[in-house]
Amino acid sequence: MASIKTSYDYKNDLTTHKVEGVFTAKEAKEKIEVYYLGNSITKNTLWDFTKADVSKITTDEYQEIVNVAKKYAHLRKGGRSALVLSKDVGYGIGRMYGALSEIENIPYEIRSFRDIKDAREWLGV
Repeated sequence: MASIKTSYDYKNDLTTHKVEGVFTAKEAKEKIEVYYLGNSITKNTLWDFTKADVSKITTDEYQEIVNVAKKYAHLRKGGRSALVLSKDVGYGIGRMYGALSEIENIPYEIRSFRDIKDAREWLGV
């Protein structure tokens, strides 16, 4: 089970989710639901997985996660999501998630990064 800490930077229209430990598909879907059903949605998000293990999530489960996000994606149209995964396996998985999201026509950009600095720069913060 992972620890997920969420912080908000309203000045920069940014939500940061810092994930530590083994991250599961169930946790991902629950976090997405809670985020979108709350009153603190920002245009941009940064998912910091540098201290997380995302390798236990299957390809089918990633598709399920994309499907949950797709239900609410219109709320962030034109936004950006940066996924920061420092390990090779995680980085590849992040790119796969981005490709699945593109196939599903998620109306915001998703890009994977290996470090926070590059992700923040891409997000404009």
